Amino acid sequence: GRQSCDSRALEGSDIEQGNAKYGGQEAIVAFNDVEVPPEYIFMNGETEFTQSLVERFTAYHRRSYICKAGLGDVMLGAAATVAEYNGVAKASHIKDKIIEIAYLN
Repeated sequence: GRQSCDSRALEGSDIEQGNAKYGGQEAIVAFNDVEVPPEYIFMNGETEFTQSLVERFTAYHRRSYICKAGLGDVMLGAAATVAEYNGVAKASHIKDKIIEIAYLN
């Protein structure tokens, strides 16, 4: 997924923009003085579990999200290497796709 601050969908570019209408967004919403049915409450005062919850989430998030710029560089290098090994690195449509990977990184 893309970062919530990714504005490519708003830029009017012809290059791939993702799903402009339903693309993933991240948000934290804090409500004050709101009545919520008990069956919809995930943690209700169990503050002793907060630290382990945050640690588990961040460990998963960091492993699955990785460094986007670094991951893009690896994908770009892999795509260029595969194209070269297959003898198609000079084909215009392959070069276009590799340039697109670099641009979107």
